[in-house]
Amino acid sequence: MTIEDGTVNINACDDGINAAGGADGSGAARGFGKQDSFSADESCFITINGGTITIVSDGDSIDSNGSLTVNGGTLELTCNGNGNTAIDTNGAYTNNGGSVTTNDGSESGAGGKGGGMPRESGKSGKSGTRPDSASQTPDANASA
Repeated sequence: MTIEDGTVNINACDDGINAAGGADGSGAARGFGKQDSFSADESCFITINGGTITIVSDGDSIDSNGSLTVNGGTLELTCNGNGNTAIDTNGAYTNNGGSVTTNDGSESGAGGKGGGMPRESGKSGKSGTRPDSASQTPDANASA
């Protein structure tokens, strides 16, 4: 999935943007009655080349079973917990100059579940802030 530009506003009861080639099973945890019908595919990716993206989610704000690359734009990501994170990747997370702000610190490699984000990723570009309390740290080892 590639986002080239524009304004995107998402309010989601699960993941905001999900490139999985399958489900993460988080639908079952929210009482939807059955697990999502996908299977993980690490060849999936999300690339953001610009725009303004605002996501408020109960699941992961951005979830890629592969990589996430931010080449520009402004991302405001708020994850409401439930064992999820604002940025969740199984592959590399690279910020090449976008402004990424989360409420849980995951823009700097501190978050991620599932395969988790490699800790060396996300070290370039601008890091975000944690506007609310530091006590909102999600459990990085939780599974949905």
